[in-house]
Amino acid sequence: MSLSVGSGWRTSSHSADKACVEVRRDADGVSVRESRRPSAGELHFPDAVWRRFIAGVKERSGGGSPEARDRVADHR
Repeated sequence: MSLSVGSGWRTSSHSADKACVEVRRDADGVSVRESRRPSAGELHFPDAVWRRFIAGVKERSGGGSPEARDRVADHR
């Protein structure tokens, strides 16, 4: 599903070569950064914005598989 990347950062286990983004939950939302260049900076999304984004992804994907829904739920 996902794995720890240190300092709370997580990335998909489907990203074997780390060509992905990492996410980290904090007190007021979610931060996202590029896994290949973590020092390049990060984007922060407040909780409400992140929830809308995840809802939109789920809606457009038809809800996805149960495993995909579980992965999405892990980042709420």
